[in-house]
Amino acid sequence: MRGDIVVDALGRYRCPPGWPRPGGEPTDSGAIYYCRYFELADGAEHLDAPLLNPRGDLGYMGFNTFRGDNRTFAVILLAPTTDRALRVLRHEPAWEQACSAIVPLDRMTSADHARPITAVMPMGGLMNVDRTGGPGVAGIVAVGDAFCHTDPAFAYGLSFAIAHAQALARAAAEAPDVDAVVEHYRAEAGPEARERHALACATDAARTQRWSGEPLQIGRRDGCYPLFSFAGALAAAPHDDMVLRRTIGRIGLLDRTAVFDDDRALHDRIETILARLAPPAPPGPPRAELVARLAAAARG
Repeated sequence: MRGDIVVDALGRYRCPPGWPRPGGEPTDSGAIYYCRYFELADGAEHLDAPLLNPRGDLGYMGFNTFRGDNRTFAVILLAPTTDRALRVLRHEPAWEQACSAIVPLDRMTSADHARPITAVMPMGGLMNVDRTGGPGVAGIVAVGDAFCHTDPAFAYGLSFAIAHAQALARAAAEAPDVDAVVEHYRAEAGPEARERHALACATDAARTQRWSGEPLQIGRRDGCYPLFSFAGALAAAPHDDMVLRRTIGRIGLLDRTAVFDDDRALHDRIETILARLAPPAPPGPPRAELVARLAAAARG
């Protein structure tokens, strides 16, 4: 097939051998995801959280949840790639045992709240990859994950796909020729994709440090800024409308990251709120206790 412009929407992995793509240095997210989907039981409703969907961090692993359509939702356990003892989570008995020990996953995965509609689906080898450069072949334009892929915990994939499609449509409508279409598209879509890639890499690296036991200060901007601006801001957001707007704008691709990152007054407000909040209780048991439970579940 021939065309003036070929759109590469082949995602992260599906391009055929020899397909022209710019080189991108993969940065490992540092986590394996163990995901399972559920359907709400009759009479049950989605659980609310102070902000977004229920999520949390145990200090050595984390969890996240996402609502779907038709009364479905996903529960994801995130474990460090280096923690081999937690790889047993790929097995349903261990996965269920872990959820039963974590609040509020214990309720969300209980039989009276929801029923599983998939098996446990492990996802490994998750990389942050910036491919926003030129592929070396004229007339090829990459969009979505083919243009820039980030850790799925940030859920940028669908948003990138929509934003890049819109940017390409504008370039096609405004540019005078094929070469200009490609140039205009990359000039519009590239900067934000690169800054989101940098944000994902920095946050993943900080999360890996935290899970490895390194003490990190997330209550101050001059501590671990990637976690201050993510976990710290999420904790403060329900207590301040301005922090809420800025945090959702940063997470949800509504603002460029500089709107949050360059706002010193905003950082002051977050620090003040976090200083008066009581330290959150861990949502689950210490690692040694959880590993023992998982081993018992694996033995049956």
